[in-house]
Amino acid sequence: MAPESDIEQALAEALRRGEPYVGPEEAPADWVGVRGAFLRALLLERVANPLPGAAILLARVRVTGGLDLSGLGRTEAPLPPFRLTECRVEDGLDLSDSAVARLDLRGCRIDRPNLRNLVCGFDLNLSLTIVEGELLLMNARIGGNLVLNGAYLDARPGDPNSDDPHARAATAPFRALSADGIDVRGDVFLRPVAGARSFIARGTVALPGASIRGDISMGGALLEGPCAAPDGEGRRHTLGPALVLDRAEIGGDLNAAAQGGRHLDTLGRISLAGTRIRGDAIFSGADLGHDQGVAVNGDGADIGQSLTFDSLPAEAGAGDPPGVTRCLVRGSIRLIDAKVGSQLSFRGTRLEALGEAILGGGARIEGGLFLVPFHEVPDGAAPVATEVRGALGFPNATLGFCRLQGCVLQPGLAREEPFAPIAVFEGATIRTALLVSLAPGSRGLFSLESAHVGNLPNLELTRWGEPPTTDSQGTWSGVRLELDELTYDRGDVALPEGAAGGRRDRSEDSRVVLAWLARQYVNGAPAPATFRPQPYEQAARLLRAKGDRYGAGRVGSTKRQMQRRCVDRGLAGLGNWLFHLFFDYGYSPARTLLWGLAFLALGLAGVEALKRTGGLVDAEPVLSFAIRPAPAADIAGGGAPLVGEPVRAEQPCTVDTLGYTLDAFLPLVDLGFDRRCVVAPPAQFAGARGATWALLLYSLIGLVFVPIAALTFAGVLRSD
Repeated sequence: MAPESDIEQALAEALRRGEPYVGPEEAPADWVGVRGAFLRALLLERVANPLPGAAILLARVRVTGGLDLSGLGRTEAPLPPFRLTECRVEDGLDLSDSAVARLDLRGCRIDRPNLRNLVCGFDLNLSLTIVEGELLLMNARIGGNLVLNGAYLDARPGDPNSDDPHARAATAPFRALSADGIDVRGDVFLRPVAGARSFIARGTVALPGASIRGDISMGGALLEGPCAAPDGEGRRHTLGPALVLDRAEIGGDLNAAAQGGRHLDTLGRISLAGTRIRGDAIFSGADLGHDQGVAVNGDGADIGQSLTFDSLPAEAGAGDPPGVTRCLVRGSIRLIDAKVGSQLSFRGTRLEALGEAILGGGARIEGGLFLVPFHEVPDGAAPVATEVRGALGFPNATLGFCRLQGCVLQPGLAREEPFAPIAVFEGATIRTALLVSLAPGSRGLFSLESAHVGNLPNLELTRWGEPPTTDSQGTWSGVRLELDELTYDRGDVALPEGAAGGRRDRSEDSRVVLAWLARQYVNGAPAPATFRPQPYEQAARLLRAKGDRYGAGRVGSTKRQMQRRCVDRGLAGLGNWLFHLFFDYGYSPARTLLWGLAFLALGLAGVEALKRTGGLVDAEPVLSFAIRPAPAADIAGGGAPLVGEPVRAEQPCTVDTLGYTLDAFLPLVDLGFDRRCVVAPPAQFAGARGATWALLLYSLIGLVFVPIAALTFAGVLRSD
């Protein structure tokens, strides 16, 4: 094909000699165009007559009519290294199904590049390149690195020369980069260029099913998913994700940490569903946003090392607060059935979600969950606390360790009901320890229902927030605990801070444990719907295993009292109350002994009073004969004969008072004292009937009291 301009003639001569071609210094608008068909013909000529070791190097060239290089080269015989620097390729660049040794499109402006199924032997570099339309890299194979540092990908509809968000609003999802199934033997770089712009994508960056042997580095990038027109308040709502890495295989790290004072900024979801990352996934210092939904979706992801959303130090005066590049997540983080080989870390992070801040049902986090303050702040500044608006949801998850220290937990932005969830570990397993120290301002429901924890250390030093309270106006505050079916192997109560060495009275342990258990109830008062006995039974077993029988008894007694108030009614309630009054539910031998002595003293006083008033007499009365005249009707004759008759003489009881009392109070033990004296007959003692019933009642009390007292002293009733 013959050249049609001096530019094409000079370009042809340079390429035939294997030399680079650099266009004129004029502004790009004044460049004389080179036909894409002519350039293709020159490249085909080079393929037919190769120059060993010579690359194709073009700079400051405007290619018109599109450049179609599809199907050129083979894997075993690729095109020579191809480099365009500061060029303008209009109407499309097509390298689909081609093979090239190296492709470098640096600082260019390209319309709709199509690199599908491209085989690139070494690096593919699009640094500082502006791409108008979708960049297609599906199923490409890159032998080196994929470099997009400082690139600008804009696939928004409308005039590409306009930045009006209304004029370029989307009505459906679209992609800025499509790299489904791409295979990169090296690293992927989406970073800023020093002194120039960041990597910017207006549209979804999609690499589903990608295989990347090295790292993905995107710290400082701006990823904006497809957005609808701004609403009346200027908010833009996304119609699609910002980054898609579903089912990708990443051999190194996913590094999105802030770099050079620039942080990753996303508008739209980051999707890591089913992704496998052998190293770390780092989002430290990032600003991740999807106000109406999910900010990060890691369902089923497998992360070999840590997943971090930490804050980072910033230059003096920079950041919010000054000196800190704070990680901000607006939306939920989904980690359902995900695996994290080390830590899930939030240091000084701020999470804001409508409902759940983290959804980690069934997740397995080997190292542990950390929500702790960020301490690397300028001198004199307070550490930056982690703030969470939304629930931490880890039902049925497995965690190596859990540390929620100095963090503020509050319900989601759309949850206004009292004591909405702030932490849900229902059915979870925390192998090592759960350490909680919530900062002031935390409020909501902290659920550990059916969870298992290896250790709950330092219950007194651990701060679970303010106790849950409500008032008549409906205002509520504090943190309510849900502890039903919670089990733990250890639970320690340490000395208060600043206390002298040594061990305090163990009665303080049970006091602390009971105060912790009382956090299950609003205003400290259980209701039938909220009372559960198992948390008290678990605490009592633990204290008894530590040798604290007094503390275990105190906890068990409290459980029975609450059960009486919430569950037992009628005769059952009365019996429960008497059981508490006399025996403290079998937990207090001392109380039982005192009541036994009181009953004995009462019996002694009663028996002695009966003896003194003649109410008790010998069981065998004294019989005598009285001589008296016969009745007049029986007299026949002149004399009055004498008649003799037996007379019953009741004798006062002389039995030992203590013996008689014990025999009456111990009806199952026959000491023989109660058979020697009886209550005097009514004709002789006016209170005979009352005395008889009193002795019977006293014997019935002894019949019930003595066996229960024996079981109390034996410890049989302490079953918790």
